Amino acid sequence: THPSGSRVAGSSRRRPGAMASETEVSFDDAQGRRVLFKLNTAGYLDYYVDGKQKVQKVKELRAQGDCLHFDGKRVLCTEKEVPVPHDMSADIIKKVMSLTARATNPVTAMRCLVEVTSAAGLRGADVGGRSDPYCICGVVGKAHTRDRTKYKSRTTAPNWSEKLEIHDFKLGEDIEFIIMDHDYMSKDDFLGYAVVTSQELTSPARLFEGDLRLIDNSKYATKGRAKAKGTLRVRVQLLPDDPDFDIAAEASVVARDRDQEEQARPRAGTLTRSR
Repeated sequence: THPSGSRVAGSSRRRPGAMASETEVSFDDAQGRRVLFKLNTAGYLDYYVDGKQKVQKVKELRAQGDCLHFDGKRVLCTEKEVPVPHDMSADIIKKVMSLTARATNPVTAMRCLVEVTSAAGLRGADVGGRSDPYCICGVVGKAHTRDRTKYKSRTTAPNWSEKLEIHDFKLGEDIEFIIMDHDYMSKDDFLGYAVVTSQELTSPARLFEGDLRLIDNSKYATKGRAKAKGTLRVRVQLLPDDPDFDIAAEASVVARDRDQEEQARPRAGTLTRSR
C-alpha cells in the first residue's frame, strides 16, 4: 500500500467475496471499490460506492459479460455500469439479480414473451411408439403463471410454433417447460422437463433462443416410467412492462452492440501485435 493510502498497481490483495442478505449485496468491483446494492425502506434498489450513494431507484439492471449495467436517478455521478471481478462474476451477478427480483421497483415487472417452436426425439408414450405432445410453460414455483400449447397428434417431433405470454414475471425468475403426452382415456404422461434460467436472460437483448435438452423431473415424472429424451426449441424474450417502450429502437441498439462486438473480436488466423 502506498503511504497515501492508495493501492499500488499490481498488488495481490485478496478481494473479499460477495456478501449478501435479504436486503443488500456488497462486493469489491474490478476497480477495487466497495460496491453496495441495497433495498431501501420503500423497497426500491439503491446503488452505493465506497459508502456514498450514487444511484437512487436502480432500474433496467442487466448483466453483460463481467459488467452489471443499470439506469436510475444518479447522484453526482455518470456511470451506468459496474465491472465485476471475473473470478467471482457468476456468483455476484446471481446474487444481485436475485436481490433485484425482490425489489418493489416497478421496472422489475417485465413482459415475458415465449415462442414454443418445436421438439425432436421425444419418447413415444403410446402404442406404436408415438405420442400426442403438448408443452406447458410458466415461472418456476408460480403455478398460476402457466400456459400451454395445443397437442400434436401421433408424433415424436411436434412443430407447435405457438406464441404465449407469461404473466406476473419478474426479473431474476426462471421459466420452466414441461412436455406432456395427451391421453384420452388415462392420465397424461410426462415426456420431459427443461428450464431457461434467469442467467440466460441477462444479456442486453434479454433474449434466449435455442434448443433445451429434456430431462427427468421427479415432481412430474411417474415412477417406473421410461426416461425423458429429446430436445425442445424455444424463444424467450423479456420486454419492459411499459406501454411507451419502443421495440424497434431497442432492437436497433441491440443490433448495433452486437455488430461492435463482432468488429472488436480478433479474426481467426490474425496475430495481435504486442507493443
